[in-house]
Amino acid sequence: HLRELERQLLAQDPALALPPPEALELPPALDSDTPLAGRGEDLAWLREHWRRARAGAGRTVVLTGPSGIGKTRLAGELAQRVLRERARVLYATGRDPSALASALSATRPTLLVLDDVCEPPRNLDRLASSPVLVLATTEDPAALCGAATRQLAPLCADDVLAIARHYAPRSEIPVELLLEATGGVPAAVHSAAAKWARAEAELRLDS
Repeated sequence: HLRELERQLLAQDPALALPPPEALELPPALDSDTPLAGRGEDLAWLREHWRRARAGAGRTVVLTGPSGIGKTRLAGELAQRVLRERARVLYATGRDPSALASALSATRPTLLVLDDVCEPPRNLDRLASSPVLVLATTEDPAALCGAATRQLAPLCADDVLAIARHYAPRSEIPVELLLEATGGVPAAVHSAAAKWARAEAELRLDS
């Protein structure tokens, strides 16, 4: 890391320049304080692609899976880490030409999240020499053929337990019931765990 920093300093790499204040704001759609569970390997995969893109090997990656599986939440987790590196984060829904054009003209490391993509955006081939990572989310794995793709799997019992403890840290949690009711889909787990925690709290208040 020190050798790379020395190289950047000697080359006056524009990536070391401080971004304007507005570029350090996390887009609201990616801002979440809900716990992220069971996505360690998926996040590591994204971070490796970000590392390569930041070094100048721009690329497109895809997160796929059914609605509620946590694609946008995972993208938000990466975005938070990107901001801590003082890089730029852009967000657009579906196919937004202006957002893509802004990313493609970037001279400093940039993460562009394209949420809920149905068809391939144009000009993605121009990323090869740009410090840009385009992270697309879609329910259709065939929507962006040729891009590196990661399919998100349902959560396991340990992940469900971690989420449920966020809502009821001191209760005995019916993990298997929550897992069976939600199929391990994160959005459903959060909803079911919150509902169960409220019911438990009401029972204690009644007592």
